[in-house]
Amino acid sequence: MELPSDIIDESNVSAVEKGDVVFSSNLALSSNPLIDLTQRVLAEFIGMYIIMFAGSGSIVVNKLYGGTITFPGICLTWGLIVMAMIYSLGHVSAHFNPVVTIAFALLGLFPFKEVMNECTFLV
Repeated sequence: MELPSDIIDESNVSAVEKGDVVFSSNLALSSNPLIDLTQRVLAEFIGMYIIMFAGSGSIVVNKLYGGTITFPGICLTWGLIVMAMIYSLGHVSAHFNPVVTIAFALLGLFPFKEVMNECTFLV
């Protein structure tokens, strides 16, 4: 169904709706200039520690109590803890995966000079 052209105002159509998507440097994760490298690396370290603790802990609890959590429960635990860490630490840095850090650097959304620092604490 075609809409009449007098109803659609072209000035209200965004560039994304027109298909003109351009990556720019203003898409960086954190727009706060006060967040420095130490804070980002610390956030990555703490977030990865909590992810590994909760995810591995669900596997141990499942083994100790005779499979009460089950495989879908373990998967749900991993997914929810990753989501919680991204929501809680995302304003600082929320890659939690060296491949995502490298991909962001290749897209120009993350500085190349900080890739090694971030990846060191994730491995």
